[in-house]
Amino acid sequence: MASNTRLLWLCIFVSVLVSVASAVTLFNNLPAEDFKEFKKSPFVRVVYFYKHDIPRLQNFLDDFKESSEILQDYGVKTGIVNCKEDPVKEFCERKHPIESHILIFKSGYVMTELGLDSMFSVDAIMSNILQMVLLGEVPIVQSSEELNTIMKISKGQKDVLFSYQKAVGTYEHRIFMEVAFVYGQKYKFAFTTSADVIPTISTFDVRTPSIWFLQCTAAKKTDKACPVLRYTGPMNLVTFSRYMKLISIPNVVDLKPDNAQTPFGDLNIHQAYVFTNNALYMETKTTVEDVAKDFIGLVGFAIVNVEDQSFLTDRSASANHIRSGRGKTDNAVFHKLGYGSKVKSVPSVTMKVVGSEGLGAMEIQFTSTNLKNFINDKIVTYSEDHQEEYPETEEESIDELFEVPPEEIQDDPIAEDAYLLRRKKVTSPHIPALTDNTSPEFIHNKAVGLIMFYVNWDAKTQVFMEQYAMAGEELAKKTNDATSPLARVNCADWPDVCENNNITRYPTFKLFKEMKLHSDYEGKMDKGSVVKFVSLHLLESPVVLRMKADVESFITGTYPSIISGEVETLVLGLFAEDTDKEAKVFSKVGKELHGQHLLGYIVGPVAKEIASRFETDVPSVVVVKLNDKLQPYIVLPEKLPTEDMIASIKQSSLPTFGELKASNFMAYQSLQRPFVILFGTTEIINGQTSQVIGEIAKSGQFSDFIFCWMNLDDDSSMGNYILHSYITEPAIPSVVMVNHKEGKVYSYPQPYDITNAGISKWLDLLKGGEITNPTSLSAGEFREGKWKPMMPGYDFLFFIDTEMGLKKEPEEREFRSGGIIRPKAGKELDIQQAEAPHAPPHTEL
Repeated sequence: MASNTRLLWLCIFVSVLVSVASAVTLFNNLPAEDFKEFKKSPFVRVVYFYKHDIPRLQNFLDDFKESSEILQDYGVKTGIVNCKEDPVKEFCERKHPIESHILIFKSGYVMTELGLDSMFSVDAIMSNILQMVLLGEVPIVQSSEELNTIMKISKGQKDVLFSYQKAVGTYEHRIFMEVAFVYGQKYKFAFTTSADVIPTISTFDVRTPSIWFLQCTAAKKTDKACPVLRYTGPMNLVTFSRYMKLISIPNVVDLKPDNAQTPFGDLNIHQAYVFTNNALYMETKTTVEDVAKDFIGLVGFAIVNVEDQSFLTDRSASANHIRSGRGKTDNAVFHKLGYGSKVKSVPSVTMKVVGSEGLGAMEIQFTSTNLKNFINDKIVTYSEDHQEEYPETEEESIDELFEVPPEEIQDDPIAEDAYLLRRKKVTSPHIPALTDNTSPEFIHNKAVGLIMFYVNWDAKTQVFMEQYAMAGEELAKKTNDATSPLARVNCADWPDVCENNNITRYPTFKLFKEMKLHSDYEGKMDKGSVVKFVSLHLLESPVVLRMKADVESFITGTYPSIISGEVETLVLGLFAEDTDKEAKVFSKVGKELHGQHLLGYIVGPVAKEIASRFETDVPSVVVVKLNDKLQPYIVLPEKLPTEDMIASIKQSSLPTFGELKASNFMAYQSLQRPFVILFGTTEIINGQTSQVIGEIAKSGQFSDFIFCWMNLDDDSSMGNYILHSYITEPAIPSVVMVNHKEGKVYSYPQPYDITNAGISKWLDLLKGGEITNPTSLSAGEFREGKWKPMMPGYDFLFFIDTEMGLKKEPEEREFRSGGIIRPKAGKELDIQQAEAPHAPPHTEL
């Protein structure tokens, strides 16, 4: 009996062990009550229904979890329904073995079911699901006829990326689909798993996955086929993404003296420099453009006109130094641009191969054939040395290579930064995500609370979220509150909350105080500005100072402690009594400037004592500037009305002679006065020249001007860029007066003799309008010309016609008066620039 009992317990023990060992780990649990809304999304949703353990289930779940995190970037959400504990009867009670499949939904309907036997890795899951996301946009070509049809439709419309894949679900297929997702609006993507289709476009013997670039945009309807280039780089995400970036920009550019850098420098691409002159320019450019078609994605060509006088280091040099025809050129051109001195005639070519230090020169006659052979030889030599056309970039970020279509970011660098940060998820306990239930609770519990209302796809939100989290962490430390006064609401998840708060743009920041809406935050979107804004609102405004010690700490920026280190200027009111008329005006100003400036006041004998320190008497208002050595404080005029006092505080808070930066430009610009800018190195900024300008600024004699400086230490700095946009060949240092209102720039004519008397006289002449001759007095107007985007915008009316089946042939298209893209008279429309496909299902990103 005892033996049987032990045997029974042993069986139970083993059974428990087996049960524990076979238990699987689920994630993204999808409650049955949420399932209906989840599957109704107009975007792709993927669901696995867990019923019981099956072989290799945990392996699949691990891969599915990893894939789910990546798929979020493509607008795909995943979920797991636990049929044991919270079943969705419609699916969990099927006789069909649903546990061996994943179901893909869209708009409430099942798009397809994929067997787990085809979901054998992350690559397989990613590629299969992305294939469904791009259903209809990336077709699987089964025959030569289908490929010919794609090319026929794409001629004059869009270039095509066509690939041979051994099978669906491989690593290479995943790479192709991920890139197709990113560039699908600019190019047509298609692939085949049949090698029999490839002879339609290439004689290449396909044994491994391959990609071809079909240049259908440039093809005419009457052409038999689209020009074809084979992608020769390795099949990985980094290099193929770089290739897509390269084919998206022109590979022939004119090198200009004011921008002696090509767009190819940061893209790890071979570069060829073609030197010509005015007489041969058109002939040379035609030859280069013809040859360049064979090297798209491999070589960037820069055409240099050596008769452009701006290239010459010796300003006395002229066209006399360059013989007409194929004569010799002045070596100063190449020395100035760093191209070397190997080339002695025009037209001629030098080439810089990736990774090489020097330049190789084409030493034979410049012809189309010779140029093509020269470049081919250089590339072949490089390939033999490196085994592939693209160098290894193990540490290179894939996100730096992916970019949104150029049309999307030509006016918006924030959107580009957001795209590069798309995989960087920000999670922080210091900016809790609120819901319809927790939002009222947050507002009720916080004396001061700032809520950010946003949507994930907004570029500004994506770029700012990390700064917002850092601000939350900083404020948590300042307030000794683990949750901080910051929170956020995702309007895509909680539209009712955002609607109740009248949110009409993203992101919007609303400050709640004492359970009521107090104000909106409309300041700069960076950590410091948010911390300062909230910290100031945690204080009363103005702050009441009761003792001399409080005032002493206040004027050093250390009192109240919560604002320590957050302000550069503060405003001190000194009054006999708090009932004085001036004190009441000051209190009103304090409420108007709450969150922007730190204001405090003291009354009585201490106020009078402190006033004497500032060489004034009560009542007085003093603006203290902690970082302004030239003018550490300013006493405002007496008896100012409220609006005038506010304006005076804002103006007086600016440095007397400070650095001009993007962060303070708008504050300076709002004063609507001409700028006097000193451009110089750190040595100059800290030296005698800066002292001269500073003394003039401090004197107040030229209050009609704003005085500031910009640093030129870094050749790529904003200061250098702005100075060279004003003056072609500036002296260092340079003093420039910029009148934005009139659109004019004046350069001080004696940059090496900057004295108080000289600058003062020059400014007097400018004030009196006596400097009118731009030639004799080094004055010049802003360069005229239209500020155009890099390429035309989208013609949305045309897209609508396309969607409705009303699309006309390009030559028959009518360009409405309200359209964006119109061909000039007598010029054909470039369809490649005008074309952009309909919004794909993944546009929620």
